[in-house]
Amino acid sequence: MKKCLVSLLFLLAACTSTQSTGTKITLSQETAGSLQQYLGRVGSNQPGAFAVSRDGRSSYYIWCQDILCMGGPTYKSEALRRCEDYGEDCVVLAYRNKTLIPYDVEQRTVASTAAAVPAAPHVPEALRVSATLRPEIEQYLANSNGQSKNYRFLALNAAGNKLGLSTSCMIKKFGWGGWSAQGCGTEAAARQLAIDSCNDDCRVIFDGARKLGDFEIDWY
Repeated sequence: MKKCLVSLLFLLAACTSTQSTGTKITLSQETAGSLQQYLGRVGSNQPGAFAVSRDGRSSYYIWCQDILCMGGPTYKSEALRRCEDYGEDCVVLAYRNKTLIPYDVEQRTVASTAAAVPAAPHVPEALRVSATLRPEIEQYLANSNGQSKNYRFLALNAAGNKLGLSTSCMIKKFGWGGWSAQGCGTEAAARQLAIDSCNDDCRVIFDGARKLGDFEIDWY
């Protein structure tokens, strides 16, 4: 008789400790993930319980994985006890696959650093070019404006003190047309001619009057 009375008191205590206030709990993203994990494991015919702290940041769940499982409040009390081992005041949020109290999930916020850290200003490449080449480059650019009959390229070496020009390669018309006296009629051939005439670690920096790259000339 005494043993039965103790068992009855234990069950009553377990039921009382899992009473919900009905107040909505806001779950953290991590706790919400644990809840979805629990619901995915427990079935409608398998007992189990999910307990959560009232601040929604701690949780513990338990469920029966066997084919035949004994029901009752022991799952609730065990989940509640383990949850409160973290030092939190906990409630049972779900029993089997049914939620017992309302809840929502806090929104994950991403701090924006765009305003705090201004973007670095764009700085074009400073292309150092000898001032002795300036008249020739300016003449090339002036002659390139509005010119459409010939390919025009200007190449410059790495030291910025030597250039190569390709200005006499006629653009071949579709189906017919002439070739220049230099014997080039394709864009690739005209571009290579500028590099070859520079003949010293050179790259093409102007296609006609158009810059090839983001740079500003720094005369020295």
